[in-house]
Amino acid sequence: MFNDGSAGFNSLRGRAGAVLFVFIFSALMEGLQHFSPLRTGSWEDVAINALGCLAGVLMFAVLAGAVLRTTPIPRS
Repeated sequence: MFNDGSAGFNSLRGRAGAVLFVFIFSALMEGLQHFSPLRTGSWEDVAINALGCLAGVLMFAVLAGAVLRTTPIPRS
């Protein structure tokens, strides 16, 4: 399922897109914090958010692979 080479989350391109999206979104949120008097943005937060996303993507890949290996394929 979804392993047809498209840009879905099961493809490398889809996973890289997810990490890139989180990095850009995190950088935007950290940049917007400069306009709030009680908050400060930092590049360390952006890096930690991107690493967390990367860890999630890797965990998904491992768990999805385990599920696909143990799930029987229905015969039609």
